[in-house]
Amino acid sequence: MNPVPSATLDDLHRRIGRSLLRFQQIESALKFALPYMHPEGGRRGLEALKAYREQIRTKPLGEVIRALQESTPIPEGFFTKTLQEVVDARNAFVHHLFEQPGIDLMTPTVLTDLARYLDEQYEQTAELFEFSRALCGATPLALHHNNPGAYPEIETHRAPLEASLPSVTWAEEEDLSPTTAESKP
Repeated sequence: MNPVPSATLDDLHRRIGRSLLRFQQIESALKFALPYMHPEGGRRGLEALKAYREQIRTKPLGEVIRALQESTPIPEGFFTKTLQEVVDARNAFVHHLFEQPGIDLMTPTVLTDLARYLDEQYEQTAELFEFSRALCGATPLALHHNNPGAYPEIETHRAPLEASLPSVTWAEEEDLSPTTAESKP
């Protein structure tokens, strides 16, 4: 990580706002997509989807991520670890910002130390942020793919959504192997 130049209070406020928005974007994207994926949501029909959406609307990030883990076959390992790290980073940011190692409010370098911590945390959340954006964009595309006539309004947005996501080739309907969608290089 590059050294942080001497930070001002305005710099620190911008970084705090940037981090807060990043966590909110992740949480909002997951709350958008989760009702379509969770067994208590869209898999049971439209009314269940609406009820589940309302149920998770006020849940904190940790509970939303646990629900995501329940709804998808995410293998133990790196991604599960990343999900928990983001929850822990968000909790540290929101509840314990001034208690982090290396942050001492009584030193003249406190602004620079806080700026460094916030920059590192922002980078730490980049992977889940990109995943949540892709998941949010892929959800309507998957709905359209599985039932093209049911969601005509999606067609208007399909090309821009596809352009913003990594290239994906949809498998043929009869191909039910574990690799039903493969990423292109």
